[in-house]
This record gives sequence, structure tokens and C-alpha cells, in this order.
Amino acid sequence: MDYRKITVRVLLCSLGIAAVSGLLAIFLPGGTGITGRLLGTAILTAACSAFLLFSVQRSEVPNTKSFGISLGFTMLCVYFCVVIAIWAHYLTKSFFNTSNVEEKFAGSALLIAGCGILVSLGFLCTPHKKIRLSGAILSSVWLICLLLWLVVIWSGNSSVLTSRAEYVAYPLQTLFPLLVLCAIRRNNLYMGVSIGFAVTCIVASQIALFTTSGSIEDNNSLFLFILSTGCLAAFLAVLNIIHFRPASKSIRWAEIPTCILTSAAILLFAIAVYYNANHMQLPELLLRLGVGLGILSSTSILALLVGQLLRSSVFTIYSGSGIQAVCPRCLSEFFVPSGKSRCGICNLHMKLYIESPNCSSCGYDISKLEDCVNCPECGKPIKSASTLQ
Repeated sequence: MDYRKITVRVLLCSLGIAAVSGLLAIFLPGGTGITGRLLGTAILTAACSAFLLFSVQRSEVPNTKSFGISLGFTMLCVYFCVVIAIWAHYLTKSFFNTSNVEEKFAGSALLIAGCGILVSLGFLCTPHKKIRLSGAILSSVWLICLLLWLVVIWSGNSSVLTSRAEYVAYPLQTLFPLLVLCAIRRNNLYMGVSIGFAVTCIVASQIALFTTSGSIEDNNSLFLFILSTGCLAAFLAVLNIIHFRPASKSIRWAEIPTCILTSAAILLFAIAVYYNANHMQLPELLLRLGVGLGILSSTSILALLVGQLLRSSVFTIYSGSGIQAVCPRCLSEFFVPSGKSRCGICNLHMKLYIESPNCSSCGYDISKLEDCVNCPECGKPIKSASTLQ
């Protein structure tokens, strides 16, 4: 089945519905309610069709197949909920007996759209070995949050159920970056300790919310425990970000100061949270230190990541003007200049685009090396087996 053609046809049909709604608005001035709903349905169909076309394209690529399927399913659920919310005025008496149907379906659509995109992003990470576990955790956390909030929306005005869902969902939604970043693949012991601190912080927060009816600061010892485990998890998560590079691309002289600045900023942030929760005035010196270290640490992390990226793949300009090649049509050897050209024998038109000559495996710059057979960084052969070098 050609899903692309189906999606394009749906898109064209939605445009046709929009045109019909415009004609109805002209010839049926008394039916503005139906006309507006038809127009809204047409616009919604067109937007969802565009997203579905993108998801179909992604699902045809092996590395993004799960992402494409999950995104497509999310868009279908959003479309279903919004269409019912638009036409609920006419469907309430026939199919639904509950009140506030429009609000419930509209709220469900917003939830599914927001949480579903994050779930799909988690699936986008799973093909990559280093962040596979992080992607699975991201999808799982937001799928749990989505189910919890959908239960709250459709359960009515149950304050008990709402508060319980909040006590479970709020720590997950707030602290999920710690859990995701701590799950970046590294040494098993290190990764286990990192995830352990993050899970402990989340579970302790949920327990504190249940035992104190939403006021975590009332239990001082548990509150300090949550802050301590959260600080440790945050520090280990930042270390994972800094070390998310090959060992050969490390910049030791910059990584160590960045870790020190980051740990100090995280500690001062935790102190500020404790003071604020207990309605205490934070000393001005600590406040200024916290703001300054926060700016310095975030800037140093960004600068370090950019430096690691530049070290991994050097941006250079190739000084050559072309390559010696064999024409794929007449098999005659000739020199192919950079840009547009043609074979002098059979008149085959070609276009040659030359980038910086880097190793295809590790990205090492080999533009300055003469007679290079193997990459000096990873040892992979530079020359290919084809006739076009």
C-alpha cells in the first residue's frame, strides 16, 4: 500500500472541504456554525496530513522507523480528539451523555500532542547505541504521564484522584532530564549509580508529596535527602554530557574546570531552593555567586561541546581543483574539474562537489597529508576500491 499517495489524497480532500465550506458561507448565511466547523475540520485535516506524510517518510527509513510510526499514531489520535471536539455539539445527544465533552476531548488532544512528541523523540534516540536507554526512558516517562493525565481528565472532578496523579506525575515531569541524561551509555557501574541517584530522587519526591499532602518542605529530613540525591544525579548527568565524545577527542584542561564550575553552581542552586522552601532570605553573596556560577557553568559547557565538535571534525577548505576519473558511460579516463563539466568523448554531463577531505570513519582531516594510504587516527584505508578516487 502506497501511504504517500493516500496521505496526499487526504490533503487534497481537506483543501476541497475548505473550498466547500467557503461556498456554504456565501450561499447559506444561516449555517455559519456548520461552515466554521467544516473549515476547522479542513484546516485540521490538512495540517495532520502534512505531519502524516512526514511520519510516513520517516517510517520508510530503518533508523527512524519507530519514530515515524509513533509520530503518525500521535497525529491520528490528536486528529480524532480534535474532530470530536469540533463536532461534539451535534454528537453529544446521540453518542455522549457526559458533560463538557468538548473540553475533555480538546484537553486530551493537547496532552496527546505534547506528550506524544516527547515519546516520539525517545523512539528517535533508540537506534543509537549510546542513547538507546535514554530514549527508552524518555518515551516511558512521558507515556506514563500521558496516561495519568488522561485518567484525570476523564474521571470527572475527583479531587482525590487528581491529587494522587499529581503526586506521581509532577516529580516525573520535573526531574525526567536527570533520569534521561544519567542513562547515557558509559561504564555499567557508573551508569547504574547515576540512574540510582536519579530514581531515588524521583521516588523520594513522590513519597514526600504523598506523606505531606503536597508540602515537601514540611518533612525537613526527607527534603534534604531529595536535594542531596538530586544534586548528585545532576552532577553525574552533566558529566555524561561533557564526556559524550570519543576519548581521543577529550579536552582535559577545559573539562576539569567545567566540572568544578558546574558542581558549585548545582550546590548553590540546591541551597537557594532550600532557603526559598523554608521562607528564608538567601544571603546576597550566595545569590550573586549562584547567578554568576550558573552563567559561567552553562557557558563553559557550551564552549566545551563546541570545542569537542571542532576537534572531532575540522572544517577545512580543499585546495584541489578536481579529480582523475573514469566516465561511467564510455569508460574513458579524463580529469573532472570541480563544478559542472561533461565528458569530451560521449558528452555525458556531470557535476562534481568537493568537500573537505576527512576520513569517512572518524572525520580526521587528511587534506595536508601526502600519499596517505591509511588514516593516521583510526587506521582505516583512505582509498576506496572503486575506479573513482
